[in-house]
Amino acid sequence: MDLEKTFKGLILLRVVIVAGATFIYAFYTPYDEKYIEQGLSPVVYFGAVVSLVGMASLILLYKFIPWGRIIFTISIVLWVLSVFLSPEYYVPKGHIFDALNWINGAVTGGIFAMLYLTEIKERFVRKI
Repeated sequence: MDLEKTFKGLILLRVVIVAGATFIYAFYTPYDEKYIEQGLSPVVYFGAVVSLVGMASLILLYKFIPWGRIIFTISIVLWVLSVFLSPEYYVPKGHIFDALNWINGAVTGGIFAMLYLTEIKERFVRKI
């Protein structure tokens, strides 16, 4: 039972971190012509869609629905690929955003590890 609370706590922490990082990014991005003139790569749009699917999969994980584990795993793999394939981003984001980004990676890794290495994985087995 303690493991379940920890797992759900990590999921909620990830939602809060992503919401905070989005808030910081949206409101503290400098308004400068040189940043606006450059367009975004299609890979960035793909990464945004994958991130939204990943956030939706957290709802499934929170409710222990078996499809949530599969969707979460695929979204993490696709998100990492999109990060490596996207061009270097040109807008300075700040130290708080970078810290939240690193903490998000650690929390995501914790969720991923709990999904496959602890007793939580038994909650995601489909019952026939």
